[in-house]
Amino acid sequence: MLADSQLWHNACPIRTVDHQQEGHMDVFVLTAKDGRHALHS
Repeated sequence: MLADSQLWHNACPIRTVDHQQEGHMDVFVLTAKDGRHALHS
């Protein structure tokens, strides 16, 4: 688990568009098996 408040990211909070309709969120999850597949930025 990561503390989101400690990370910088360029994202906006999710806000409702229509309070009468159900909302959805698209999520992309990236995982790595071990250090050989680590991301470098």
